[in-house]
Amino acid sequence: MAQVLKQSLVAMAKSVPIFTQRAFAHSARGKSGSKANIDGANDSVLVWRPLTQVDHNEHAMRLDTFLQRRMKMPINIVRLKILNKEVIVTGSAHARSVELKPQGILHAGDTVQVCTTRSTSETSGKKGDGVKRMSQKEQKMIEKIRNSILYRDSDLLCINKPPDLSVQGGSKQRLELDALLPAFQFDAEEPPRLVHRLDKDTTGVLVLARTKVAATRLANIFSGVAKSPIDKEYLAMLCEPISTPDSAASDGSWIIESGIVMRGPQGREKMTIRRVEEVDDRYPDQNPRGIKRATTIVNCIDANPVGSIVSLCPVTGRKHQLRVHCAQILKAPILGDYKFGAGCSPSNKQLFGNSSDTIPMHLHLRRLVLRNWFSPNGGDLEVIAPMPSHFARTAKLMKLSLPPTKVR
Repeated sequence: MAQVLKQSLVAMAKSVPIFTQRAFAHSARGKSGSKANIDGANDSVLVWRPLTQVDHNEHAMRLDTFLQRRMKMPINIVRLKILNKEVIVTGSAHARSVELKPQGILHAGDTVQVCTTRSTSETSGKKGDGVKRMSQKEQKMIEKIRNSILYRDSDLLCINKPPDLSVQGGSKQRLELDALLPAFQFDAEEPPRLVHRLDKDTTGVLVLARTKVAATRLANIFSGVAKSPIDKEYLAMLCEPISTPDSAASDGSWIIESGIVMRGPQGREKMTIRRVEEVDDRYPDQNPRGIKRATTIVNCIDANPVGSIVSLCPVTGRKHQLRVHCAQILKAPILGDYKFGAGCSPSNKQLFGNSSDTIPMHLHLRRLVLRNWFSPNGGDLEVIAPMPSHFARTAKLMKLSLPPTKVR
């Protein structure tokens, strides 16, 4: 009897993709219960509803009852989705203790997410229905990121972030990593969390926390609250040649130190340089004038008349610090930076031809070290990200020598 009931429910659900806590599984079950691949199917798309938070008046409510009321779904479909692990509960301190069964009890502050499918005819043309559709572009980006995982353990996940991907707060037309995080949950109890950012067009090491404890610890490290040091080394290709100053250290490095502040009309603000004497270190983050200290260690790797390759190690973590220091202190904007430079210099335009207006940003976080991550006495975690393909193409075009893949 139970088997007949389950087959009946499956037949009603039709092609519902399985959204487990470990990963997206692009499969469906037919009346017989056998798996049928729905990748590339033209009549359905994978969608998921935005996170829904449990209110105080819904505290201690059954999971199936909550979904039936909030999602306006038939109770039999709701229960089948819960049994198929197409429901995730996260958010509150009690979320991990929620039993993912129809009779599971929710707590105020929990957030609930449900995976569904819709036919393309149902989805197209509909607005304001509260459903987010996973496009083919998003699916390709998920696959691309999965193939670029640099390190993973029970606490964190490190990826080699590709270009043209906003970490958070992207527009409707652009991809946003934050919205894709459930696809990288794997064997964790909840999706990974963002703990720091890279600009949309910056590539390289991006660290994600896989637990709440790790998220708190990493957020403190990246914000500077924790005493544990963190080393970051970026590689940048510049539009102009630069030379090593006579005051450089024995290893060829030198320090840029300035004030930095956001200025400009509302909606078009951007960071700009100020004299370091204007910084008030007594209130570095609450300065009434907003002028903060920005420090970068620079090392010129190679240079010729058309450009340079430099190593940039930020000592402070100010917004757009490296881009501003290159453009306004070194007088050599980063190649592909159209916010603080022209994207490329006149001599570069001859090299790039018609593509000179669409050059990707050449700024890459290639090395990140979490000091004393594994133990207080030197258990460092070092993660190195291979350079994106456009770096090699540009270096060949500009006849510049990239550093070796292995660093220190």
